[in-house]
Amino acid sequence: AKASPKAAAKKDDEDEDEDEESEEEDESEEPPAKKHKGDGKGGKGGKDGKGKGKKGGAKVIIEPHRHEGVFVSKGKDDSLVTKNMVPGESVYGEKRLVAESEDKEEKIEYRVWNPFRSKLGAGIVGGIGAMPIKPG
Repeated sequence: AKASPKAAAKKDDEDEDEDEESEEEDESEEPPAKKHKGDGKGGKGGKDGKGKGKKGGAKVIIEPHRHEGVFVSKGKDDSLVTKNMVPGESVYGEKRLVAESEDKEEKIEYRVWNPFRSKLGAGIVGGIGAMPIKPG
């Protein structure tokens, strides 16, 4: 039962057609191009990548802590803060909060303490009894 040369040629053509169809399917199933941080718009920063923080800021209430010179900011998330002696500068890359004073004439800047990076901050958050460091 030999196949005629025409039949063999016909089978080869069908195989080639199947190969072409499978290649076409592969091409059409390419994943969409991935966006990277540097591609086009998006990413951090909003307009022109310059804006940091919120416009107007969230309402934060600063309350004195039982230890002298330490304050607690009440707002979206409570945090431990101290007054910044040099407003506008961040020494350790910490976050800063600006709040109006009680007479609403001047603004006071506070530095937010991260208790995971400060042993003193961790002690205060943990409920230390006596504060070994005082302002002044």
